[in-house]
Amino acid sequence: VLEFCGGEPSDVVVAGQVPADPAPIAFRVSEVKRLTGFDLPEDDIAKILTDLGFGIRRGDVWTVSVPSHRRDCTMSADLVEEVARIHGLHKMEATPLPPVGGRKAPLATPLQNRIRLGRRALAMRGLSEAVTWSFVAQAHAELFDGGGADLQLDNPISPELATMRPSALIHLLLSGQKAADKGTPGAALFEAGPTYQNATPEGQKPAIAGMRRCEMQRHWQGNTTPDAFTAKADALAALAAMGAKVDNLQTVKPTGSYWHPGRSGRLQMGPKNVLADFGELHPGVLKSMGVEGRVVAFEIWPAVIPPARKKSKTKGALKTSDLMPVHRDFAFIVPADLPAEKLIRAVRGADKTLITEVNLFDVYAGKGIPEGHKSLALDVTLQPKDQTLTDKEIEAISAKIIAQAAKTGAELRG
Repeated sequence: VLEFCGGEPSDVVVAGQVPADPAPIAFRVSEVKRLTGFDLPEDDIAKILTDLGFGIRRGDVWTVSVPSHRRDCTMSADLVEEVARIHGLHKMEATPLPPVGGRKAPLATPLQNRIRLGRRALAMRGLSEAVTWSFVAQAHAELFDGGGADLQLDNPISPELATMRPSALIHLLLSGQKAADKGTPGAALFEAGPTYQNATPEGQKPAIAGMRRCEMQRHWQGNTTPDAFTAKADALAALAAMGAKVDNLQTVKPTGSYWHPGRSGRLQMGPKNVLADFGELHPGVLKSMGVEGRVVAFEIWPAVIPPARKKSKTKGALKTSDLMPVHRDFAFIVPADLPAEKLIRAVRGADKTLITEVNLFDVYAGKGIPEGHKSLALDVTLQPKDQTLTDKEIEAISAKIIAQAAKTGAELRG
């Protein structure tokens, strides 16, 4: 440095103390095989360590002195690692761990598995999964029957995220509008996550919510626009995948103020067990949120779905009939406020053996129908089991159907 750079050398400064030599390590040669599985001769092990600069004094337990530049080696396992590294870690055989006795705990709870099946069913129906905030604006929470004082945050991230969400639909609607603003008008989204009715643990309920913007969708089978029945089909598909018996569900009016009063419904099993809401959202709610156009949506509560019965290990025989089904149409005049579901269930109960399907195909109110009433037309399918139905048998079943319908206040339309 002085020759090429010049200058004068300074005094030598010594800071601290010279580190002491590493302590020798007591090393059992058998550790190599125990830890790595390598069955190496002692001479090979000694050569590897010597070539690396370690000093060896053999005996029942070797005493290995560590070179000053290898202060990372402090124990017997470090020496085994050096031997394995030089011999070749790629030569180490994979040995599975011994099985642990006892019953294994499931990796996911039944509710988590149920939600996973529902998410998969919705994805198969063309909806994209989203993950959004559990916080919403206070004004939006109030639109969805939430926004209680016990759910407001003391230190929110922003005013738009000031309270816990009463429904997962809120951010889905806002995300759908953002997608429309950026040139993707037909957004179809769903989310599985918690909703909050109050601050208690029971008030936090898992939900699956989804929405479709009612934009014309081009498809090779024809252009379609999602409606309330599209949302119902989405909800039923998810419920069926999660183990609900969809044939036993009743359709009634929802209680949420954010649903359209005439284009929405509620799926429930019995009078109290509410499984899902579906339909078109109230236009006033959408306008208040800045969402343009019509939107159909659904909300499902997986935790209240009755658990499915344990599946049998054997599959029952497939029962089919070689006989042609018989279709009969009935038109009934009923009070205007009578739900069609009530009439359908009454007709289906006329003969649970032969009646396999009842479908509503027409609703009419107007000329020829008394004021305060409507006409419901049903298609009833009769499936004979053993022999073709005679005219008398069909007439007898038809009489039963009319009698059952009369119990709901229905009258056969002439």
